[in-house]
Amino acid sequence: MIKLSRKSKMRKFNIFLFIVIVFNVTVFALPTEVTVQKTSSWVQPQKVNYDSITESYGKGSIRNYLIDRQFNTRASEAYYSYSFQALSLDGVSEISDIDISFDPTYQKLVFHEVSIVRNGKRIQQLEKNEFRIIQRETDMERKIYNGRVSAILNLKDIRINDVVEYSFTIKGQHPSFKGEFFKTMYLQYSEPTDKIAVRVLTDRNLHFNYFNEGSEPTITNLGNGLSEYKWLERNVEGVIYDDNTPSGHNSYDVVQVSTLENWEEVAKLLQPMYLLPKKPLSIVDELLANSGQDKELEITKLIRFVQDEIRYLGLEGGIESYKPSEPNLVVERRFGDCKDKSFLLATMLQQIGVEAYPMLVNTAGGEDLMLKYHSPYAFDHCVLYLNYNNTDYFVDPTIGSQGGKLEDISFPNYEYGLLMKNGEKELVNLPDADDNLIETVETFYITSMDSSVKLEVVSNYYGSTADMSRRKFQKTSLNKIEKSYLDYYAVLYPDIRLNGNIVIEDDRGDENVFIVKEYYVIDNFWMDEEVDSNLKYCDIYPLMLEDWIYVPESSKRSMPYYLGGPVRRVNTTIIDLFEPWDVEPEQLSIEGPGFKYINEVEYSKLKNKITITHDYELLERDITAQESDMFLEKHEDIKNHLHFYLNYDYNIVNPKPVNNDSTVLITVFLTVLGGIGAIFFFLYKNWSNQKMI
Repeated sequence: MIKLSRKSKMRKFNIFLFIVIVFNVTVFALPTEVTVQKTSSWVQPQKVNYDSITESYGKGSIRNYLIDRQFNTRASEAYYSYSFQALSLDGVSEISDIDISFDPTYQKLVFHEVSIVRNGKRIQQLEKNEFRIIQRETDMERKIYNGRVSAILNLKDIRINDVVEYSFTIKGQHPSFKGEFFKTMYLQYSEPTDKIAVRVLTDRNLHFNYFNEGSEPTITNLGNGLSEYKWLERNVEGVIYDDNTPSGHNSYDVVQVSTLENWEEVAKLLQPMYLLPKKPLSIVDELLANSGQDKELEITKLIRFVQDEIRYLGLEGGIESYKPSEPNLVVERRFGDCKDKSFLLATMLQQIGVEAYPMLVNTAGGEDLMLKYHSPYAFDHCVLYLNYNNTDYFVDPTIGSQGGKLEDISFPNYEYGLLMKNGEKELVNLPDADDNLIETVETFYITSMDSSVKLEVVSNYYGSTADMSRRKFQKTSLNKIEKSYLDYYAVLYPDIRLNGNIVIEDDRGDENVFIVKEYYVIDNFWMDEEVDSNLKYCDIYPLMLEDWIYVPESSKRSMPYYLGGPVRRVNTTIIDLFEPWDVEPEQLSIEGPGFKYINEVEYSKLKNKITITHDYELLERDITAQESDMFLEKHEDIKNHLHFYLNYDYNIVNPKPVNNDSTVLITVFLTVLGGIGAIFFFLYKNWSNQKMI
């Protein structure tokens, strides 16, 4: 292994820093100051009635008076006007900072007004020199640098019951969209709002997509080929989301508008940015030099190269936010974002005669808000489609360390995708994700009641869980992993200690199985019952199921309940005993909305072994609000069957261990036994007295 010196590490960091600085200089070479101008003549400002301004204790932190958005597609301008009242100190904090994000490579920010309304008087607050321009890079932790900047104005002297009113225009449209217009416009928010207005001026046909109670627009022909579409909502109630609602679910009233009528038009707009380069990639021949004309092996090698050796990093300012980088450049610099990596892999595969195309997807799922939204904004990620031997395959090139044959490569549950292929007309219905399987076998070796207990744990990770575990062990030191695993078991067994290093067996090839073997010793395994120190017990509990069984509680719902499936966890516990034990076999099956659970207890008298199996499977990603009550009720039932107790009684001369009914049954048994003895003693004494008379 080559070990980098400190100087080499600093050089590597400086190269990365230079790339980021060059990117940022390119962005900030353009003017980014905030200008102040009058409102454009095409705008129709909405009036706000402040006569009803009153103290609103108990109504939340802020009151929304006005949310107004107006768009002129011909002028490529978007006008926004807001009016908020602070109802509490938290509300003062919320409305005191104005923060507007824009992309300076193709947009300009123009402010029109910033005012405070207090006791019927308007106090002007717009001073352009007070704006600060910063680059926030909200996706930096995901290695994405989009070049967007924020103009921030910190307002002075804001008090409870003040109304802050401001308006601005963002001028400019993304150059890749060629004048097309698409927008998701909310007609409802979490807070109640007095007035929500939307206005669109366009010289093109608009196509609508509604959610929940989205209203129809008022349409007016303004002449000169220009039409006006207006939505106006008053006294709109707020919507509070239920806990554990799926990220892709929308419960607001929403209208989506687009000048694109169908997915074919979306593909036509974006597909030209994915045209194959004319110059072949020389690295393809280098990578496949020893493949032996095995086409599937060649495909797998190219996938592994892009996944593992092209670092994920996105410099996505301006046009780069939708247009992928040239494949040769990506290979040269050895980094790229999702569309760079997908386009590179498609190029490499097509170079060896395999049909392959980048495909746009939405990571939040496509069944709700994005499914009918004919727009590039319907997608937030890019993956790869390929066809080999008349079989379709899907690969996410941003996921590293994947294993398995071509047909076994794990692919997330993205649901729908749009191929960047000439002539594509519809979304592709994507396959479900694999069942996310982990099988764990815990073996307790109990040699006597007075000895420490050895515990061996073998966990088999399959499919996507193998990929995730492989990445975890690659980026984390073994010492840290062993410490975290030890802490994990210490929750149940405080006196646990390591009995050897963790052993890893990684089959990244055909099977894609990642195996982790752990070795422990548990001191003080047996615990004293409170009623009698001669009564001992131990608790066997499937820790790996904790996060799945103890699901978030919920009040009466109106929204879907997120499960996170498909997922399967199988926990098998083997207890190797030093003498026979009194154990009754058990079998339990619990099924409900979106899940099933099986619990089995078996005992081998020949081997003195108890085997306990918990097989838990989530079948769906989410369930309906109506199903959630049953789901939670059934999981309460499962909780009652997770613990398995072994009990031992030193009070008995020839002790016979008993199982799984805790001290209650033991106490009852002893009480009954004592009661029967008392009855026999009473009868005996009574019979003796009668005989003496």
